[in-house]
Amino acid sequence: MEERPFISAADMARMTPEERADAVNASILHSWDEVPEPFRSQVLAEIDEMAKRFGNAS
Repeated sequence: MEERPFISAADMARMTPEERADAVNASILHSWDEVPEPFRSQVLAEIDEMAKRFGNAS
């Protein structure tokens, strides 16, 4: 997976509305397979932990 560029608020302020929209649209992930490691593993581990703690809650 390729590294996504960081776009600061200052960068966004210099962009046209169309460029900002394009930057936001390019940042949207459509699948867990697109989420970079180790973030994906950390999120999934946290979900598993929460499920164990709250699994019996009604």
